[in-house]
Amino acid sequence: MRTKRRVEAFDTHMFAQCNTSCEVSSMTPADVYRCIDRCSRDR
Repeated sequence: MRTKRRVEAFDTHMFAQCNTSCEVSSMTPADVYRCIDRCSRDR
């Protein structure tokens, strides 16, 4: 349980970082979503 919560907190932080950089570089919401998906898998 404790470990899972820590992972989720990390994912949220990672997602926020990806989301910020992706929104800048991508035009459409679909592009942003794909960018975030790629970004979060790369880390």
